[in-house]
Amino acid sequence: MRVWEGEDCSFPKPGELIEIRDHSSMTMQDRRVLNMLLTNAWPRITEQIEHSIPKSLLRGEHNSNDQLGDTIDRLMKTIVVLKVVRNGRTSDLKVQLLGPTVENRDDSGNLYYRFLPEMIEIIAQSDHWARLQAQVMLALTSKYAIALYEMIEKRAGLKSKFCEEFTVEEIRDVLGVPDGRMTKWANLYRFALEPAARQVREMSNCVVSIDPIRAGRQVPRVRLAWFRKDEEGLKLTYQAVEKNKTERRNRRTGKGSRAQQELAL
Repeated sequence: MRVWEGEDCSFPKPGELIEIRDHSSMTMQDRRVLNMLLTNAWPRITEQIEHSIPKSLLRGEHNSNDQLGDTIDRLMKTIVVLKVVRNGRTSDLKVQLLGPTVENRDDSGNLYYRFLPEMIEIIAQSDHWARLQAQVMLALTSKYAIALYEMIEKRAGLKSKFCEEFTVEEIRDVLGVPDGRMTKWANLYRFALEPAARQVREMSNCVVSIDPIRAGRQVPRVRLAWFRKDEEGLKLTYQAVEKNKTERRNRRTGKGSRAQQELAL
């Protein structure tokens, strides 16, 4: 996302919009675009108004608007499910991530978008937030890593809690693993959980691990653990993020060897 390039900025994200359900169809680019839409609207996000943003910023390194159109469609179809109390009973509130949109057809045009009143209320009333670093978000290369990073930042400020247990189905749901994919624990860990944890360890300010909790030969639960890095660890993270930033810049401008550009993708 070029709007973040050159800016060592951070942005807030309500906890309710991090661990959402039924979002397995969302891609890595979808998550980045959603965060950009939230950041762009943030100064007036609690107002029921139309926001606008240049499509060129949302496209990132893609030249075509086709992928952007698909992303917007998926965001409009993705539902946030929240636990609420209605008439004294625990209930599920379901609301779309993104409301109505208008898109200029030309490449240099804007996307105009709204958040539904229910979504605005969720944001306005949220009491738990994650502070996300833009350059870390850009450095992560899978949707599972982005989802895990957001989960960790939502919890990193807790003073007396450094781990949390999830069922395997819960962690699949939170990370957005599609139904029918990586159904065996070995495959889930090898292709989704371990690579995501490795990337978050390398690029974020936290050491992260996801470990199986076994029951005989089965793995019904996992333990997610995190803690802040020491000074040496933060230095290494800074170097990794800066290297990634340089590689992205070279890729955009055509600098660097073809092999280096392919490695950075």
